[in-house]
Amino acid sequence: MLPGLSGEELLPKLKEKQHIPVIVVSAKDGLDSKINLLTSGAEDYLTKPFEIQELVARVGVQIRRFAEPEESPTQHLQYKDLVLNQASFTASVNEKEIVLTKQEFKILELLLSHPNKVFSKQDIYDYAWDDIYIGEDKTINVHISNIRKKLKAVSAEEYIETVWGIGFRLAK
Repeated sequence: MLPGLSGEELLPKLKEKQHIPVIVVSAKDGLDSKINLLTSGAEDYLTKPFEIQELVARVGVQIRRFAEPEESPTQHLQYKDLVLNQASFTASVNEKEIVLTKQEFKILELLLSHPNKVFSKQDIYDYAWDDIYIGEDKTINVHISNIRKKLKAVSAEEYIETVWGIGFRLAK
């Protein structure tokens, strides 16, 4: 009942071009129609009338099924002698392990993933915490200070630089 072409004709063409989930929403409630489209490649079939919450739930199922895991070309981020292992949530400098809190690790992860970028306190807070940044909070300063102390304990190298009035970045 699509304009110009039927769903039965569209489905194989769509599947040929892209690997995406298809949920058929149709007024046709005959068993033959359902079986035909499901065996032709549709992932789900929903007949009208339907509740929006049910459609949203079915879409969620397909997203979970088809979501590709985020590809991480490397499990390690490195800057100078500092290495972050994202798989094991560990950090080391000159092969000496550094014990970091979750937020400290996330802060370093953010800085190392974009070595030339300056991050504001809000950028850092948004990345490392699942909370709303209120501003004028000393939390970021304290965490950066703690990271610097931990890095200084194993290396004389400076890793984090303050860009006054803007935020922080990796030291050049």
